[in-house]
Amino acid sequence: MAKKKKKGGGGGEAKVETAGGLRWLITYADMITLLLGVFIILCSGGAPSESEIQKLTIGLEKVFAIIEGGGGKTAMPGPTGEKVLEENTGVLYNAKDLTGPEALITRKYTQTFKGEIKKGEMEVKLIKDALVIRCLGTLLFEHGNARLKPEAYPTLERIAYLLSGISNKVVIEGHTDATPVQTSQFPSNWELSTVRATNVLHYLIDYVQKSGFSDSKIEDFQKRLGVFGYAQFHPAVKDPYDKLNNRIDIVIYHHKTEKELLD
Repeated sequence: MAKKKKKGGGGGEAKVETAGGLRWLITYADMITLLLGVFIILCSGGAPSESEIQKLTIGLEKVFAIIEGGGGKTAMPGPTGEKVLEENTGVLYNAKDLTGPEALITRKYTQTFKGEIKKGEMEVKLIKDALVIRCLGTLLFEHGNARLKPEAYPTLERIAYLLSGISNKVVIEGHTDATPVQTSQFPSNWELSTVRATNVLHYLIDYVQKSGFSDSKIEDFQKRLGVFGYAQFHPAVKDPYDKLNNRIDIVIYHHKTEKELLD
């Protein structure tokens, strides 16, 4: 009578995993291969150019488009144009806005004002012809006042530093909510919005003048600046009385030297 083979034990046959149980190794191996390829690209040759970095970024976005980030948001833009969370700043962009030089420009300016954006004091966004740095609410001014708050100086100095390094046309727009203003200094919101924008312009110019730039550089900086006061007639939100309509928009217009925004 044949003896039955014992299962397990020191002298018994070892359990052999089926091929199905090893499927995780395929995914793991693919991931390691991809990472190895990335490191080889990064380590080979000299410093990559902006165009090479952009090509690499687009390639990685296509590979990792399905990876989920925190809170169910996709970490990279997918083919359907879903929204993505820009580096934990709380600002959402459409995937179509995250390609080409505009994407790098937006990331740079978003990171520069990361603290203010997280506090809900600023926004950085792309529009058709420009990049907008939006200073919201009471970041720069008290309600009904046009005097710059001292705590806003560091933010304005960072803005001035960025603008002094480019040659784009820049317009500073003053906006208010629909609450009527009628004082001896500001007969209406027209005057309030215009004086606010003008005070921001003067602070930016003063910063550049104190930074040791040449007279020609300072003059060129001033030539590129403009000021508009729109009162309450271009609200940022539907409710015209919402305090979010009180803002300064610094509009940086695109032109052929948009690469300067990245330097």
